[in-house]
Amino acid sequence: MKVVEVLVLIIAIIVIIILVVPFYTPPRTLISKPAPDFEFTDIENNKVKLSDFKGKVVLIDFMTTWCGPCRKQIEILKKLWPKYKDKGVVFMSISVSERDRERLPRFSLEYGIEWIIGVCSEAGVKYGITAIPTLVVVDEDGRVVFKHTGVLNADDLIKIIDKVLEE
Repeated sequence: MKVVEVLVLIIAIIVIIILVVPFYTPPRTLISKPAPDFEFTDIENNKVKLSDFKGKVVLIDFMTTWCGPCRKQIEILKKLWPKYKDKGVVFMSISVSERDRERLPRFSLEYGIEWIIGVCSEAGVKYGITAIPTLVVVDEDGRVVFKHTGVLNADDLIKIIDKVLEE
């Protein structure tokens, strides 16, 4: 009988972990700190380095091509891109999956992505990405000012970007 009770307890713990982990947002330890620099090659074969955009607001969208919520976030970013592209805001969609390296050009065309897009799993590690999509906003001084895991609606994202632009 003890064995059955232990097994039930173990299974209950596993179920709780499976249900809770997707909603876990790690501590915002990066907020107000210098944004970790990273470098990658985008789908147009350009070298992209985050530190090259100091003086601009940068929105980093950590994603993968196979993630449904990531695709939803891309659609939201697509609506906001025209509003911010001429205001000094840089959009970057960074896949954290090396498997996406060959898929990204087609994905970019399919979704009409006009901003920087590439693969950089190293950036995902540096930013502590544990779930996707995750959005990170870096201010003109190169400091992380916002981090959110999960799909963020357009209205909330507009408020965040506008606030950073005003500061």
